Amino acid sequence: MLGVGVKDSKDSIQRMVNHLGLAFPIGLDSHGKVAADQYRIPGLPVTVFVDREGMVRTVWRGSIDRESLDRAIQGIL
Repeated sequence: MLGVGVKDSKDSIQRMVNHLGLAFPIGLDSHGKVAADQYRIPGLPVTVFVDREGMVRTVWRGSIDRESLDRAIQGIL
C-alpha cells in the first residue's frame, strides 16, 4: 500500500499519518502535477488498485468504506 498526498505540505501529511497511525509510505505530489499530468486523476479522493504485475485493476473514485476496500483487495490477490 502506498499513499500520496496531493497538493499537501510535508507537515500536514505528517500530522495526518500521526493522527491516523498509518504504517505505509506516503509520497508527496505537492503541486498535483503527477496526479493530474501523468495519471490523469480527475479528482480526489481516489483509490487505485494495482495487481502484482503492476496493472491497474480498479479505480475507485470518492471515499471508500472498509468492506469495499477489503473486497477490491481480495479481488486482485
